[in-house]
Amino acid sequence: MSADGLDGRVTNVSRGTATVALLTDPDSVVAARDLTNNVSGIIRHGQGNTLIFDDVAKDQVVRKGDIIVTQGTRDRRYPDLYPYGIPIGQVISVGTSDIASYLTVQVAPFANLTGIDAVAALIPTKASKLP
Repeated sequence: MSADGLDGRVTNVSRGTATVALLTDPDSVVAARDLTNNVSGIIRHGQGNTLIFDDVAKDQVVRKGDIIVTQGTRDRRYPDLYPYGIPIGQVISVGTSDIASYLTVQVAPFANLTGIDAVAALIPTKASKLP
């Protein structure tokens, strides 16, 4: 992550360097939550430098300006890579379609994913225990 928010995940480490798959990578998927309305979904790549907050049912409320953060682990059988609350981005548009089951939610990432020169890696120090 950078000072602005989540950038992606480390996919390869070698002496002195690491490769990071950015949130805009087509294979990147992050469990996420809308802070304002407590709506869960996933973040995946969108067009250009945007992200999509996906798998959000049409009956859920998501609005332009809402803040999206990492979801964190909800079930210890399926641990998530990221702890709860890392900033991801802000909703810039919400749309629906008569034939789609989900909302179309476009998110602008907080992190500048085109000009990254330094990031910090989150490394677990011990196994976390969930209730």
